[in-house]
Amino acid sequence: GYIALIDRVYQTGETFFGTELPFQLSPGADQPPQTHYYNFTYQAYREADEIVGVSIFAYDVTEQVLARQQREAQQQQLHRLLEQAPVAIAIFRGPEYVIELANPAVCTLWGRTPAQARHKPLFELLPEAAGQGFEELLDGVMATGVPYVAHELPSFIDRHGRRDTVYWDFIYEPLPDSTGAISGVTVVATEVTAQVRARQQVEGLNEALASTNGQLQQLNEELRAANGQLTRTNVDLDNFIYTASHDLKAPISNIEGLLAALQTELPAEVAQAEYVGPILTRMLDSVNRFKQTISHLTDVSKLQKEFAPTVEAVRLAAVIDAVCLDLAPLLHETQAQLTVDVTDTPLLFLSAK
Repeated sequence: GYIALIDRVYQTGETFFGTELPFQLSPGADQPPQTHYYNFTYQAYREADEIVGVSIFAYDVTEQVLARQQREAQQQQLHRLLEQAPVAIAIFRGPEYVIELANPAVCTLWGRTPAQARHKPLFELLPEAAGQGFEELLDGVMATGVPYVAHELPSFIDRHGRRDTVYWDFIYEPLPDSTGAISGVTVVATEVTAQVRARQQVEGLNEALASTNGQLQQLNEELRAANGQLTRTNVDLDNFIYTASHDLKAPISNIEGLLAALQTELPAEVAQAEYVGPILTRMLDSVNRFKQTISHLTDVSKLQKEFAPTVEAVRLAAVIDAVCLDLAPLLHETQAQLTVDVTDTPLLFLSAK
């Protein structure tokens, strides 16, 4: 091929420029041929305005070509790895952020196909992303070369026929070219919408629980205050019962003594009169029941400390007889008759207090 190029330059006089063209050299009989790359120029050589030959200027650029080929192979291998990565990865190039690479994971997040995404400007592919602050973030990374890391950044995106509010964890990493200048941005992203919404739900439940706990605490304070008031009331009641029972014991004892003296001093015919005897008996019974009531009042405060008060068998007939004795004057005055039949009533087990 090179002889044909030289012949064409010789015939036409047109200069030919070759860039990184391969040329195989055979170092020896026992060694395989080696490929070298050259930048060269074939230029017609003239004498007296006639072409008499061809000048050749060549530069060996094998090292540069092999280095570039190695970089390209590494880049292709890296792209293949990124294509298979389980996380969302994309590479944007230039001021319009043309999508150089978009693996299936990031296309799924975007709701687009790889064919739709490849070689298209980012904000042309995702017009709804414009105006949400991503342009400023990308511009900042391109201008400063400083990566940007986002945690649970909210945004909305149109996919699957609806607009979704989503949350992202991602990093914008500056991508330099062969000269070291920042020419693009690599993004690695993860959608964390489910985690964010779950945490928000838990936070809402925690707030509701805290509110409920506050209400319960307030109720406990009110109950504690009520219990304190009840305790003070019980103390006052105990004091009252103690004072009342002790203050009443002396008058009742005096009445009991007077009744005993009256029974002793009354003449026999008076004591045996139709109404005198029963009246004295009822008076003495009333005194005894009043004394029993005072005793019970004294024991009322003790009931608060008793887990199981004493229960005893009670005959209903005896209780009713005692009530009838109290009602006897009223029954006599009104000429009423009270008929009660509790003979067959079983024993009742009650607290005497």
